[in-house]
Formats: sequence, C-alpha cells, structure tokens
Amino acid sequence: MNSEHSDRFQGEVIGLLHKLIARTGEYDTHFQTVREQLRIIDRRAMDIESTVIDLKKRLTSIESMVKAT
Repeated sequence: MNSEHSDRFQGEVIGLLHKLIARTGEYDTHFQTVREQLRIIDRRAMDIESTVIDLKKRLTSIESMVKAT
C-alpha cells in the first residue's frame, strides 16, 4: 500500500513539475515581450533626449543672437 501511495505521490509531483515548467515558459515569453517593449521605450527616450539637446542648442543660439542685438 505504501508503494502505491508513493507511486501516486510521485506521479502527482511529476505532473505539478510539468505544469510549473509550462508556466515558466509562458512567463519567459511574457518577460521577453516586456523586455522588447522596454527596449523600444528606451530608444524613444534616447530620441527625445537627442531632440531636447538639439532644441537647447538652438535656444542658446537664439538667446545669444537676441543678447547681441
């Protein structure tokens, strides 16, 4: 009887491990998607930063021209 319970328990544990492995794969896919979205956001933030730096340079140039007049 103990052997029967032990076999059943091992079967249940193996089944749970299979479910856990499947969910881990799902989470991995989800995390990869999130990472890609963060990369896109990071690239956009860098583009915005570049634009802000360019605008700041232009503003500094305009301020210099205004002060010179």
